[in-house]
Amino acid sequence: MSIKQRKRKDGKIVFDVRVQSGSVRISRTVSTTRTQAERVEHELRKKLIDGQFDIKSAKENPKFKIYAREYEKSVAWQKSYRRTRQLIRHLVDYFGEMVLSEITGQDFINYRTWRLSIVKPATVNRELAFFLRMLNLAVKNEKLLIYKNPLDGIKPLKELPAENRTLTLEEYLRLLEAAPKYFRRIIFFACNTGMRLMEILNLTFGQLRLYFDKVEVVLYDTKSGLKEYIPLNEEVKNLIIEIAAEKNIKLNELSEIDEKKNVFTGIRSQGIQSVRKPMLRTFKDAGIEMRPFHTFRHFWTKMMFEAGVDPYTIQKVGRWKDFETMLKYCYTTRPEEYEAVNKLSAKLNSRAQKHTSAGARRSFGGNIVAMDRKWENSH
Repeated sequence: MSIKQRKRKDGKIVFDVRVQSGSVRISRTVSTTRTQAERVEHELRKKLIDGQFDIKSAKENPKFKIYAREYEKSVAWQKSYRRTRQLIRHLVDYFGEMVLSEITGQDFINYRTWRLSIVKPATVNRELAFFLRMLNLAVKNEKLLIYKNPLDGIKPLKELPAENRTLTLEEYLRLLEAAPKYFRRIIFFACNTGMRLMEILNLTFGQLRLYFDKVEVVLYDTKSGLKEYIPLNEEVKNLIIEIAAEKNIKLNELSEIDEKKNVFTGIRSQGIQSVRKPMLRTFKDAGIEMRPFHTFRHFWTKMMFEAGVDPYTIQKVGRWKDFETMLKYCYTTRPEEYEAVNKLSAKLNSRAQKHTSAGARRSFGGNIVAMDRKWENSH
């Protein structure tokens, strides 16, 4: 569907309107205004839907819940499939009984208003982006009776600034003390490797690579879809060796069964599916406000910077595709900001003292307040 402006040989401006569906194409030329051309386009599209051009019978117009069910099956291979199912469930609860051609932009605005009473604007924006993508695919599907995405032009809501997810070193140590043994090891591993939650919970002994005195993790099913390597420091290496010894596993001679065993397991040596409960209990016992598990990845990034590691290495080890994404993980606390600006003051004062006479240094030592007072006294 398009409207193109062109100039005829006689100099008059006209608008060519074209509406197409599959092999059926309808064209009209409007010699008045673009507004009128848009009205003609709308009428032609309506006639297509009403079947006046004999294509309605060849098109399917299913209820949204049926289309959503088929869409869900088509993306079952994605790593984000679990989140996809959640988004579909919310949309089907509201739009499920509507057929695709009936859904309008106003319907979504009404849905958004209702959802904002339950969730934050960021969540609604994720749902808008997902719904928009679903309907774009429906428009491209020539078998479906939908010719234009009704959500085109709806802008996302303004989101509040992201929550500060950093931890102080003192808070990190308190969490280690408060956590049960199995979860303490997970926190320690996360804060020393920067790995994501599911990467840690799904980590098996078969993913560990030992090279003389060095150990690294090989990740296959990653967020980027690429094979990635993560070096482990000495403390983490010792933890891995301790866990393997407890499970009677020889890291240098792994059997096929041992290769598939999880490194981190629960209290009863079972696989861990979620850390929600131990997270809540640990943060509560440590007297720290609850934060998401991804906070530990932010903490790892911050500590790497403070340890003097160059940004390029941090980006490579942390497995970010670009530098800007990595910088989002670098937070500062208010005390750190005050410490930083005071470093400037100390630097300027030291330079001032170096380039002034001994008498001046004794008088005000580079202090601007002392300089002001001396000037007032002399005038």
